[in-house]
Amino acid sequence: MNYLSTTIALAFRNLFRNRARTISTLLAIIVGLLGLTLLDGFISYSLHAFRDSIIRSGTGDVQIFRSPQAQDEGDSDPIPFLFDDSAAVERELRGMPEVEDVMPVLSFSAVLSDGEKTRSVQVSASPVEQSLRDLTARKIMGGSDLAPGETGRILLGSGLAHLLKARPGTTLQLFALSKGGGVNTESLTVAGTTSSGIKAVDDISVSMSLADAQSLLAVDSVAKMVLFLKSADDTRGFMKRLAALPRGSILSGMREESWDRLSVGYQYAHSMYELVLAVARLVVLVVALFSVSGTLSLAVVERYREIGTLRAFGTRRPRLLLLLASEGLSLGIAGTVIGSIAGMAVAAGINAFGGLTMPAEPGMSVATVNILFTPGLEAFWQNCVALLAASVIAALIPGTLSFRRTIAELLRSY
Repeated sequence: MNYLSTTIALAFRNLFRNRARTISTLLAIIVGLLGLTLLDGFISYSLHAFRDSIIRSGTGDVQIFRSPQAQDEGDSDPIPFLFDDSAAVERELRGMPEVEDVMPVLSFSAVLSDGEKTRSVQVSASPVEQSLRDLTARKIMGGSDLAPGETGRILLGSGLAHLLKARPGTTLQLFALSKGGGVNTESLTVAGTTSSGIKAVDDISVSMSLADAQSLLAVDSVAKMVLFLKSADDTRGFMKRLAALPRGSILSGMREESWDRLSVGYQYAHSMYELVLAVARLVVLVVALFSVSGTLSLAVVERYREIGTLRAFGTRRPRLLLLLASEGLSLGIAGTVIGSIAGMAVAAGINAFGGLTMPAEPGMSVATVNILFTPGLEAFWQNCVALLAASVIAALIPGTLSFRRTIAELLRSY
């Protein structure tokens, strides 16, 4: 213990031999970690906000279909894939402890017309009461939301409303294939316009009550159940539980899919952000590696005679390497502690002032988005451990190179 404490004490004293060089190295580590903390906070907030938006805009945490074919084809023509007993399926799902709500949904392709122009649209129908409770990410841009008890009213995506020049109060005709194979039509009044934030969705989306949709299609069931869990973090465990249900369960043999698998956009964004964070982390590690290595290389050159004297008095190479590793580790610890505090402080300060307003990504129907910074604990520890490891490795490089010199060569150095 005395041996280790002496080595650490010497390492601290050696770092203060050239304070300017030590401070510049610390600043490189601090600035790098501060940048990583803010980048991770931006990515973490963006992905969590994107996740919540996906779930609460209608995707839900988990969707249940009667079969794999129902998942692939049911949104265009749901009639062949309706549940035999949707009420029993809903009761079974509501009995699971992880489930907060179960929303029966009927999605289908249709044609919307104002008498002069027609548009192919994607209709999503669900009970109005549950839509108001669960679809909190659905933004009403004009008019009003659907109201419980009202019939014959629809919501249009903002892009679709613009294309049809429809406003709240406009009457439109909706055409869809019914269960008997014929085409049914219904006159519907626009209650309001909505925005999902995604232009491609807002250009084709129509929302209506489940009762109106079932009347239009002449059916009394639905093709999917949208589940909202008490916590989105429980999704993976809940999926495993569904897969392990016994054959006697009414849910056995059905198709279940999680929100992240249903959202191609989220998968792309997650992969892109992870790549950006990995590249940024690599850049910071390389900078830290060269900064610490450069600082300690100069320190080793200046201390050749000291190292030669220690070796001449019997100090073994492992102890010299431990001394240099302690110096690198000390730099790394100081840099990560100060950098972490600075990163968290800057993130908290930005959040306290309401975050940053940034231009929206291409393809979104909004002009700007508000960004906060919420660094994740896992990425925070990964950054700190990586920087500490880089500092130690950088310290060992000049020490290992100095061992190529003999004791005599070291003692003759100036």
